Amino acid sequence: MHEAKNATDLARLFAACRSGHVAVLVGSTEKMGVGTNVQDRAIALHHLDAPWRPADVDQREGRIIRQGNLNAEVQIIRYLAARSFDGYMWQTLERKARFIHHVMSPSLDSREIGDIGDTVLSFAEAKALATDNPLLMDKAEADATLARLVRAERAHRRNQDTLRRGIGRLEQHIVGRTRLAADIDLAIARRQDTQGGAFTMTVDGQRYRKRADAGHHLLSILRQEAASQLGSRQRTLRVGELGGFTLTATISLALGQARVTTALDGAPDAELTLTARDLDEADPAGLVTRLENRLSRLEASKDNALAEISSARSEIEHAAASLGKPFPWAADLIATRERSRQINEQLEAAVTPPPQDAGRESSHEDDPDGGARRERDAGPGGVAGDPREPAQRMATPQRPSPPWPSAAERQAGPTPAGHCGQDADQDSSGIRRREPALPQYRDGSRPHGHRDALADPACEEREAGQ
Repeated sequence: MHEAKNATDLARLFAACRSGHVAVLVGSTEKMGVGTNVQDRAIALHHLDAPWRPADVDQREGRIIRQGNLNAEVQIIRYLAARSFDGYMWQTLERKARFIHHVMSPSLDSREIGDIGDTVLSFAEAKALATDNPLLMDKAEADATLARLVRAERAHRRNQDTLRRGIGRLEQHIVGRTRLAADIDLAIARRQDTQGGAFTMTVDGQRYRKRADAGHHLLSILRQEAASQLGSRQRTLRVGELGGFTLTATISLALGQARVTTALDGAPDAELTLTARDLDEADPAGLVTRLENRLSRLEASKDNALAEISSARSEIEHAAASLGKPFPWAADLIATRERSRQINEQLEAAVTPPPQDAGRESSHEDDPDGGARRERDAGPGGVAGDPREPAQRMATPQRPSPPWPSAAERQAGPTPAGHCGQDADQDSSGIRRREPALPQYRDGSRPHGHRDALADPACEEREAGQ
């Protein structure tokens, strides 16, 4: 396929494939993807490797499972090597395809979709695939499963904590809404009717029967107080009465702008906040009407509070049903941890060498005469247990001993090499002689058992006479 360099060569190659002159066509997914029309006589498709995307598999198989194929049945063959990277590639394709199917499916029977981020190849899995060790493969799989279950258990615990805190927050909200509903009931009981001709309002000690007059007087007071506000310290003053409630005004200064908040003392949710610009543009009668609406909406405020209480109780019941539930995969987590521990023990036992000294000591204790038998079996000039012939053993070169004493000899002190018929520590007169403090070095050219003349002159004279 890659030998076709241009469009003319490709068209000629495709025509030869369709006519049957080309029996085998080899190419990559990109080269034999979209636009490759050779399906007329195609009988088998061979996947030599696995791509990263499920769409690439569809493109490959679309070259043979295609309209215009003259064969009633075709073969699709995939090649995989045991204990290789191929298994991981096809597994990744399977998970990606399942994730895409869940996303594109119109059904709503599933509320959760597995994250394909868990299919990313880890260092442990790559090492296991490369070493072809079944234990390492099992360890990589067990570690991945254990990590996933640990994350799920941690999420379950967080969910339980969230439910517990949510229940406490909802209970406090119910207490607050219940108190608000009780305050609204008290406000409704003391509220006076101001609708229509029954309107009356007091502003700065002066009683008004018309909303416009009361509004003019109220706006003048509020504007004057807002203009005289200095500093950020807020002030609260009483400006009148409306519907049986005392009307108060709180003046504050925020970011260089004065702000006035009116409230009907004793009536919940009856506040009205106005800026200096709002005071300049406000209609006098409209301002009084807005204050009256705060009193007329007390019943609606109570209904909202009761609805919030009902909703909070329903949420508490739903949360309480899920609170305290055990982790659903606790048994799998315990089994996976035990399996991971067993695999680790097997790996440690495989790399730990067996003790050697204990076996040798026990053999010596069981057979104390074994050393003597080995010496007898060795024979003259032989080695115990050596299966070679005597000629071969004699031909083995022996390492000469150095002319200086070994470390063991130096630690034990000078040892006489020959006696010459009497004690080496005594001279010919029988008087015991002290050995020199320094070790006696031997001459490499003289026999190993020959002593120095200075060490034993009587022995040397007898040797010379012989």
